[in-house]
Formats: sequence, structure tokens, C-alpha cells
Amino acid sequence: MASPGRAGLGADAAEPGPRRRPASGGKSARTRQRILDATATVLAERGYAGTRLSDVAALAELRAPAVYYYFDSREQLVEEVVTTGMVRNLDHVRTALAGMPAEASGLERIARAVEAHLQAVLRLSDYTRAAIRSSSQLPPAMRERHLRAQQRYVDVWRDLLGAARESGEIASDLDVGAARMLLLGALNWSTEWWNPRQGSLRAIVRTAQHVICAGLAGPGAGGPSADLPALLPPVPAEPADPGTRERILDAAAVVLNRRGYAGTRLADIGAVAGLQAPAIYYYFGSRDDVIEEVVQVGLRRTMAHVTGSLDALGAGAPPAARIATAVRAHLEIVVRDSGYAAAAIRNAGQLPPDIRRVQLLDQHRYAAVWRALLESASAAGVLADGIDTRAARMLVIGALNGAPDWWRAGRGSLSDTVETAQRLVCRGLLSGSATRSAAP
Repeated sequence: MASPGRAGLGADAAEPGPRRRPASGGKSARTRQRILDATATVLAERGYAGTRLSDVAALAELRAPAVYYYFDSREQLVEEVVTTGMVRNLDHVRTALAGMPAEASGLERIARAVEAHLQAVLRLSDYTRAAIRSSSQLPPAMRERHLRAQQRYVDVWRDLLGAARESGEIASDLDVGAARMLLLGALNWSTEWWNPRQGSLRAIVRTAQHVICAGLAGPGAGGPSADLPALLPPVPAEPADPGTRERILDAAAVVLNRRGYAGTRLADIGAVAGLQAPAIYYYFGSRDDVIEEVVQVGLRRTMAHVTGSLDALGAGAPPAARIATAVRAHLEIVVRDSGYAAAAIRNAGQLPPDIRRVQLLDQHRYAAVWRALLESASAAGVLADGIDTRAARMLVIGALNGAPDWWRAGRGSLSDTVETAQRLVCRGLLSGSATRSAAP
């Protein structure tokens, strides 16, 4: 990744001469805000590496050099947008919680925070969406500052879940830390799939509140906690010497995860693979050919592992067991799969149209697997009342897709995280009796 500062700007515009800072207020303040708004839009659509000052200036209806009268560098501009996104989200959720009555229960406060978070990321502006999408691609120093700001928001949710756990409203068998990160992943992923033409925000909020609160609360009066299916064996590792082509793809997955689509260069892929960049052309026609295959491999491995796990259950398995198995298989593949699945997830919104079209076909095939799971549960009469099945499906996939960004072996076992995810999802989607049928 290009180092922060002027070096990251050279391809965009010539370095201007001495600058005079415009006076604050009035037209200057409006212009500065217009630049920030434009940056938020470009950053949300293209990620950190794909954000160019020329595109920001064009959207803000300015010449690119004029941006330097307001900001010293692209990095300063991006950091202000990302920080603003985090602060707006934090303030919106805190304000919503502050307006609740003192006697509100822990789960009621969590439900209100769910609503406020979804409003912030889907309706308020591009700033929060830009912060979420670009988080993993920022240069190290900026990323560290961003994570510190992000931690303040995570602390709000830690307090919410901690209070609910202390009051006995959250099931005692859940790993609350993993549950917190899973539900934030579900809410954040809504930026990738929600389309106001395909459903109301109200329906999504209601479904999210039900899935999350029911998942956290556990079976309650419905009976003791269910024993969920045992883990499958670990995903097999890649062969020790998979060959040059596979080595290139492995390296591309690493670079794509670190730098995003726009920041992935053949030279960097070659360096990770231990090859000269021109040698890559013996195996792939272009950089985009490499990236397209990485994305396809990630999505198809996920689908193959999930469908294979479901097939192994047998046709007679109850809907709850099938859903719990799909949760486990999805988490296994996105956490352990050499970065392919994570690369496909993290770059979904940044790919050019040709690659995106192919990716969407695979995504639709995978969505059909989850659609069938929920339809089976509905047909069996065990799906909770009032569930918007599309919103529920996307919330679950979002929760699981967020795992590569936060799960680390040092913070707990994958087994514990999987069990927490299974309990959250099954309890959130299904009736209490159906949840108990998920036992192995």
C-alpha cells in the first residue's frame, strides 16, 4: 500500500504551490462540507485504495487542486470521513438509548440500539457506510486510530449485553463477546444488501430486533438450552506444494484482503507468491482474471462446504438442525479458508461490473440454499411469527460474514464461537420447541 501523505496523491493531481487556508464559515465551510460528502460517497463505493481526489473533486464539482485548500492530503480527507462516520453512529445510538425510560429492560435497550444502528448505516449518510467498508483497508497508523474510535462504540454494546446478562435476560450458555461481534457483523452487513425498493427499513428493523433479542434470550419458558450439532472436522488444509498457479491465487487472496480491489497490484501478488510479476501472465490473462478467480473460489468453497455439510445430515434432519449445521459450516469456511472467502466478502462492493456480475450469480445460488432452509422451517410451522425471511437470511449471512474481521484464535476457540452463533440464530429464527430439535 502506498505510504500515507503526498505519495498517495501523485497520480491524482499535481502538487499545488503555497496555499492560503480559506476562512471558516460561509461559502468556504459549505465547500469543505461538499468535499467531505463527496469523499464519503466515493469511499463507500470504491474503498480506500480506489478513492481518488480527481473523482472526489468531480463529484464535489471542483477542480482537484482546489481540494488542497481545505485538506493537506487524501489521507487527511479520508480519515476525517471515517472518523465522522464512527462518531455519527456512536452519537445516534447513544442518543437513542438516552431517550429510553429508566425502567427499560436490558433486551429493550438492545432492541432500541439495533434500530438506531440500522438507521445510522442505512439512512443517515454515506459516512458510516464508508467507515464500515474501508475499515480493513486503511494504512496502519490510520487503522490504529480508527480502531481506537471503533472500540468506544464496541464498548457501548459491551455495556448493553453485560447489563442484560447481569439481569438474567441473556442465556448463560452464550459467549457474550462472540455474540456481540456477531450481531454487529449482522447489522453492518446490511449496507451490502439492503435495497429500499425491495423492502421497508421498518421490516428489516423488526426482523433484526426479533432475531437478535430472541437469539440472546435463549429458549426461556420453552425449556432448557438445546444441545446443538457437533462440529464437523476442520476444513482440510491446502497441499504443502499446491503448484505455481495455486500459489498465485493464495497470494492474491492475501493481498486482496489487505488492500482491497483497487489496491491489489500484480507486483504485490508476485512478491507474496515469490514470483516476478510478469510470470503471472503465464497463468492468468490479467490482474482482474486473478481477482475474479479468487472471488469465485471463495464463494464456491463456502457453498460447497455448507451444502456438503447439509447433505451429510440426511434428508430427515429437522429444520433447526439443518440451520445450525449451515451456520457452523459457513463459519468454518470463512475463518479457516486461507483468505479466499474473506476476500470475496470484503471486496463485494468494490469489484468492477464484469466481475461483480459473476459474483452476484454465485451469491444468488448461495442465497437460495439459505432461502430453502428458511422455507423448510416455515413449511414445518417452526419459523417464528412475523419474520421477514429475506431480511432474516441476510442478517444471518451478515453476522457470519463479519467473522473474518474480528475472530482470532487467541480470543477463544472456534468451537465456542460456532456454538454461540448457532444458539443466536436458531433461537432468533425458530420457536422454542423447534430450537430444541437441533440436538445432534
